Amino acid sequence: MTERNTIRWEQDEDGIVTLILDDPEQSANTMNAAYARSIRAAIDRLTPDLRMVVVLRYTEGLAYEEIAAVMGCSSGTVASRLNRAHKTLERRLSLLANTRGVDRV
Repeated sequence: MTERNTIRWEQDEDGIVTLILDDPEQSANTMNAAYARSIRAAIDRLTPDLRMVVVLRYTEGLAYEEIAAVMGCSSGTVASRLNRAHKTLERRLSLLANTRGVDRV
């Protein structure tokens, strides 16, 4: 059974999404790896400026002021870019979930 067939998404009446691992031969690591690949792919598709603020904030753990210094822009610009990146990632990951029969993640 392929990884694509072993993981499915279910959404309850409250809109909460649950990942289900169907194949008892697979582990939760399979699901975690698939999730991580989906997130990485969505981040990789961001524009360079948006991708950079996401990486600096969430991978490197930098504060807005530190990101601004690295990128040569204001903290407000960092906040704006992070906001745009969040919205883009939400839309792309929601589209991914929709291909698996879920309305929203």
